Amino acid sequence: MSQASRTRKTKTLGSITSASNSVSQICTVRIELRDSDPLIWRQVEVPTSITLDVLHDIIQIAMGWLDCHLW
Repeated sequence: MSQASRTRKTKTLGSITSASNSVSQICTVRIELRDSDPLIWRQVEVPTSITLDVLHDIIQIAMGWLDCHLW
C-alpha cells in the first residue's frame, strides 16, 4: 500500500444509483485491541453509509474472529 493511500482519511465515490442518487464517502477505520503487546490492529475502509450490523461483520472478518465467545 502506498504512503498516499495510508494517510488518506476520506474519498468521494461516484454517484450511487438509489432513490436519492446520493454520493457516499469512504472512511478509514483503525481497529485496535487494548492491552495487547505487541499492539494488534487492523485498518479498513468502509463507506459512511454502512450499517452497524455490516460494520460488525467487517470487524469480525478483519480480525479473523468467528463471531463467538470463548466462555
